Amino acid sequence: MIIINFQRLQLICTGEVPKLKCAAFSKSPSAVGPPQAAAQRTGWVGSFLVLFALLTASIPAHTQPIPPVPETTHANYIFAVYTPKSLAEATIWATSDATLTTHRLINKSDSTEVRLAPVRHTALRTYVDLGGNAGAMERLEEQGSPTLHELLCYDQLLSPAQRQLTESYLAIRHGLTLDQRLPTNYLAQRSDGSTYPVWTATDEPVFRHRIIGLAYDTSANLSRLTGSSVLAPGLLSLSWQDAPVQTAYLLVADDNAPTAHSSMSGSPTLQPLQRRWRVEANGQVPKTSLSINPRQLFDRILPGETLVLRQTSGTSIIVPPSEVSADEITFTGLSFPADTVSYLQLALRCNAPDLGCSTNTELPDNDLFNSVQLSPNPAAAGTPLQLRVALSEVSGLVATVYDALGRQVSSQVLPATTHHMAEITLTASGTYSLHLRSRLLSRSAPSHTLQVIAH
Repeated sequence: MIIINFQRLQLICTGEVPKLKCAAFSKSPSAVGPPQAAAQRTGWVGSFLVLFALLTASIPAHTQPIPPVPETTHANYIFAVYTPKSLAEATIWATSDATLTTHRLINKSDSTEVRLAPVRHTALRTYVDLGGNAGAMERLEEQGSPTLHELLCYDQLLSPAQRQLTESYLAIRHGLTLDQRLPTNYLAQRSDGSTYPVWTATDEPVFRHRIIGLAYDTSANLSRLTGSSVLAPGLLSLSWQDAPVQTAYLLVADDNAPTAHSSMSGSPTLQPLQRRWRVEANGQVPKTSLSINPRQLFDRILPGETLVLRQTSGTSIIVPPSEVSADEITFTGLSFPADTVSYLQLALRCNAPDLGCSTNTELPDNDLFNSVQLSPNPAAAGTPLQLRVALSEVSGLVATVYDALGRQVSSQVLPATTHHMAEITLTASGTYSLHLRSRLLSRSAPSHTLQVIAH
């Protein structure tokens, strides 16, 4: 359970939450300063917090990257980072005036509520009460309660920059992508208290998907030397072998293009994938390693092909992989000069252009299905089959499997996109047919069928 009394500025953490970060700030002007100093200046409350943490579960007392500037206006802010355990609704925290669940923000005073889209991944929710009437808060340890990773609370008004800085700090620490429907920069703090962008989303808004950050900033108690996005944790990950000698930030985001090559680009020996990543470096960034899970790419790496990395910053270089396995391909020693922007793009290189690289892509005879891949096929019963379908336009798909007698074995609906990836598992040996049907209303339900063999 977590109990917060905003008026007395208490924050008490109990239970098995060793990763929970607790913060408390006084309202005196002396609290303004570096985060560590601010934690030491919270008076008896801060001392009690640190002592209590040491006596219970050795929970470290950390601060948010920028202490709030003293204001006369009273307000309450709660920043919560959590991971739901299921899609069922569960309480994250509750005050005397409000309750936040994984599905709703409930105003107890008038019984109104704001519905929230439930998520499966780690998320950040920010609660603001400008009335300053919130009382004690507690986290209810109900069945299915989400895992709470970090909680930051303030009892005074924050400026827009302070709130944005706090959310940037939490997003980088936990691999979150802040809402980019309006381009939102990620901020860091200078020694003089001013802020500067470490990710300038406003420069190229198309690169707003799956933002990943590495950071080393002692003034913000921030040290993240490995990272990936909670939206695609296995697709791309970054790491620094050693910590930078001074403050440094490296942030990466993609343009959400398919991880498939375009038939209109590339050469017989090098086929770039359509997706590109933008990389923004601030400070002296050390050599960086980048790892890709090839199973999460739309294009499969076929016999005779190698996945390479093209890095562009004025000029382009091709970086070969240093380590290759079925589940991970790693590129090491990547250099990103200080205060620069560069771009990354994966490509499939054919190692035997004279002989040609093999393919198991089936080309349907209609203008909607550009290609269909199913592998392995044949496959052992119980082995997941990887389905990849490229369409000429955005459409949802219905993938239905029938046995040899025409009985339906399974069916799944794939959301609308141009490049679909799914898994199909056949539990018994036999010959099956996989029927793919478009959900486009503008067409007479174009479809494609292929044979599947399980042994």
